[in-house]
Amino acid sequence: MLNEAFKFCKCEFRLKALEDMLLPLNKASMLRGGFGHIFKSLNCANRLSKSCKECPLNKTCAYYVIFETRDAADIARPYIFSDCDFDDARRSYRTGDMISFELTLFGKAIEYLPHFIYSFIELGNAGLTKRRYKFSLSSVIAKNASSTSSDAAIQVFDGSQILSQPVMHSWNTIVGSDFKPQSLIAFNFLSPLRFEFANKLVKPKELTFEMIIQSLTRRINAIAKYHCCYDPKIDHRSLLNITRDIKPIKSNLRWQDWTRYSSRQNAKMEFGGLVGNIIFQGDLTGFMPYLQLGEIIHIGKNATFGNGKYSLSISEEK
Repeated sequence: MLNEAFKFCKCEFRLKALEDMLLPLNKASMLRGGFGHIFKSLNCANRLSKSCKECPLNKTCAYYVIFETRDAADIARPYIFSDCDFDDARRSYRTGDMISFELTLFGKAIEYLPHFIYSFIELGNAGLTKRRYKFSLSSVIAKNASSTSSDAAIQVFDGSQILSQPVMHSWNTIVGSDFKPQSLIAFNFLSPLRFEFANKLVKPKELTFEMIIQSLTRRINAIAKYHCCYDPKIDHRSLLNITRDIKPIKSNLRWQDWTRYSSRQNAKMEFGGLVGNIIFQGDLTGFMPYLQLGEIIHIGKNATFGNGKYSLSISEEK
């Protein structure tokens, strides 16, 4: 189960506005959208193949490794773009202001961090949104696996050159003693959790612990097997049997609409989902390693755009 092979890194990208900007509320999603085209233009060495899947160079192509895993339904993409502060409702930025987002990379994708860095340098030259707002990449900071860690952050990029390799973390390093065996735990969904079960979107009153564990363990398996090259051997049947005894006792979940425009598909896409708090009661001891990893990898649909981010806390409810 726990394995040092499940590697990931977290970096904060800090962008400096070179002109006044009016940006969408979900900045990480916007940046992810603009980034994809630039990343392909910088890394594609073969423009003759009809598709990346047919390209004879795809096994060594950064774009294929990072973006083209969607052809297999059981493979998760190896990155997440996420806002640093989900309570930040700011949209207007003046020249010189800083815009930050967090990038998480998994397994083999970590070695491609320089490709992300130089792609954002080029994206700054090309500009954001239809107005082509210009920015510069001011710095990239390697972040700690846990917000409670006392380890110093490391500067990976200083605005002109790459200074060091990213700090890599493993599943083992984030599963510590912060959470003793618990019977009550609270989930705080910071970005929309979008679940579909039986081809229907899960509504606030329908979310169960079983749904969370099922989605989470599938995502762990997908990332581990394809990007970290190992099988975590999760016993799904046993876990799901236990989840039936874990019940929600209090919920403040609500639905949050979120629509984004995809230039690739030339269409609006619905990314809305559940946000807020929910408290579960039951024997949670065996689930803690998975739940703590879930704080890093997100759950549900559209996780690569920052959806499904949650934090855990020990509930005081009785």
